[in-house]
Amino acid sequence: MFKISDDDIKKHLDIRKSIEYINSGNLRKAFKLAKTFARNNPELTSAHILESGIAEALKLPDLVLKACKKAISLDNYRNDIYMIGIFACLHLNDETSASDLFAGITPRVLETGTDLQQLWMMYQYAAQAFEPLTDQVKIKSADISDNPLVSVIIPTANRHLLLIDALTSLINQTHHNWEAIVVNARAESVENLPTDKRIKLINSRTNINAAQARNLGISEIKGEFFCFLDDDDLFKPNHLSMALSTIRDKNSVGIFSDSDLVFEKIVDGIRSPYDRHLTQPGRRYSSLLMQMRNYIKFN
Repeated sequence: MFKISDDDIKKHLDIRKSIEYINSGNLRKAFKLAKTFARNNPELTSAHILESGIAEALKLPDLVLKACKKAISLDNYRNDIYMIGIFACLHLNDETSASDLFAGITPRVLETGTDLQQLWMMYQYAAQAFEPLTDQVKIKSADISDNPLVSVIIPTANRHLLLIDALTSLINQTHHNWEAIVVNARAESVENLPTDKRIKLINSRTNINAAQARNLGISEIKGEFFCFLDDDDLFKPNHLSMALSTIRDKNSVGIFSDSDLVFEKIVDGIRSPYDRHLTQPGRRYSSLLMQMRNYIKFN
């Protein structure tokens, strides 16, 4: 049994009142109370975490960073605090503070045995906290032609049967105005492609990697829009038409979509799927996340 002091009760009530403000959508009142609470209780890590969390919701990275640094000084084993602070630094272009925080989190990740996937989840949480929903370049629907040409860049390397399937999925599109730019990333020649005047083959004179192949393909596009299709992937028949429709509806210069990750066996050229699951459902674009890792499948 422990005796609860009047100060403990007051602390509890302040936190509870702040959370009530958050739940009611009154973030500014919640932040004012949390800030006062942290100032009056500088020894409480939770007070500074509460302050940083509400500042994060209000998109106030300078105050988030300040609260995170205070919380870290009291409890330097909270990896999530480091992550939120790091992305606040990136938002403020404060590379020095970001480097200091990175230096602090690295040994603690090893000491606490934090799983790398868990760490990546922290990155995502922190980045999306600061990424505005309007973080995209807008275009007008009137600027898009009625039947735009879409350039589809397909890097390939010694996977002829898979490449044929990828091209077949493109030929079966409900949107017919496309061009395929197949970039052969290996010096060996690619032959016997489907006979279709919309398919253009570029053979590299030397072996190049996938990124170089995509860049080479980009240099050859003629379309109003372009996208990527790996040689082991398939487009559903309405992929291009739905993408163009979404671009028109959202007035956006580009989009990305969910995708099915399919596990399959290939025996004698026959593909036999045995499992699949949806990847990146509901995920939105974050330029901060893209600074850390290519987390979107660009098809």
